[in-house]
Amino acid sequence: MSSTNNENSKNMMSWIKNISFAILMFSLAAWGQGLFTATSAELVIRRLSDCFLIPATILGGIGSMTWIATKGNFDMLAFGAKLFFNMMLHPTQKQESFYEYKMRREEKNPTGKWAWRTLVVGVVCLVLSTVFAIVFEIIV
Repeated sequence: MSSTNNENSKNMMSWIKNISFAILMFSLAAWGQGLFTATSAELVIRRLSDCFLIPATILGGIGSMTWIATKGNFDMLAFGAKLFFNMMLHPTQKQESFYEYKMRREEKNPTGKWAWRTLVVGVVCLVLSTVFAIVFEIIV
């Protein structure tokens, strides 16, 4: 029972963090674009579209990249970078093979966890941005 409560609180905390980050990015964009000083409805709608696009790009990108990473697409790049820096720092130490690296990674993260909540919040922001862009095109 307590593990379920702990898992639910972790899930809720993840949602809260992602939504809070989206609100923060939206607020910074709104302040930077002068959303609250806009004089016409067309300008407000255009700026709303722009302000939702920023968290959509950031959160959607992070969510997408974590999903791609769970499929193993960055394994060779990560292994190469790690090997390069290990050889520079510890030239006499025996380096692990790519196979050993993959097995060690699978032991650490066997389920392939990715930030799907981050992607969902990013997609919601993208949908809102698209809606405001369509409304702007209809009005103008």
